[in-house]
Amino acid sequence: MPGTKTSGARRRSQDVNGWYVTANGKYLQNAKGDYWINLTKDDLLALRGSAYDLPIHMAEKNWVDMGSFLNAWRAACARKKLTIDPALYETTVQRITAIRGSRRA
Repeated sequence: MPGTKTSGARRRSQDVNGWYVTANGKYLQNAKGDYWINLTKDDLLALRGSAYDLPIHMAEKNWVDMGSFLNAWRAACARKKLTIDPALYETTVQRITAIRGSRRA
């Protein structure tokens, strides 16, 4: 799964509520600059069943604000001129809600 912790901060071009698309458009990075995700078409649009894998993967991490991550993920897709399927996106959001809701129980 894409995602790497790194000590070096990368230059940001777009602030998207705590997550950024780097200036070169190659990575999504968190505001602290210690976690980045490679932005390839395969990674951005990979599926896990009938949902997008990357947002589901990130929802499994307790420290990720999913609202801000989804905004950045959509911005990264738009920057790469990738189309997000509305039905798959809705299923993804439902699965994120289920993952996050199960932690409250």
